Amino acid sequence: MNFISTYTIGKLYFTIKLVQFSPGSVIYFMPSSRRKQFDPITHELVPKHEVLPLEEAVKVLRELGVHPQKLPWIKASDPIVQQLKAKPGDIIKIERISPLGTKVVTYRFVVVG
Repeated sequence: MNFISTYTIGKLYFTIKLVQFSPGSVIYFMPSSRRKQFDPITHELVPKHEVLPLEEAVKVLRELGVHPQKLPWIKASDPIVQQLKAKPGDIIKIERISPLGTKVVTYRFVVVG
């Protein structure tokens, strides 16, 4: 006799498989392939990210006096970049709150990867 069921414990999903070998039963707990989708944009530890429009990106690059390739890079495979639907060549604005409570703005250049 095999019995398979999926349960949620907190935020984790487990599949319980009960297999009858002999008079006793063995229970296996296995992580389930069914997972809740994680949204990195809404997580409290992830700072605010936004894709800059072309006009604003040009303005920022002029102010900083750099070419886009000189900005720190972020790969297109990064979960936040995928969630924002940014493409290689886009510039992402990241707003963080520093430990002193001031707003810190950084920029990243999206690259293939």
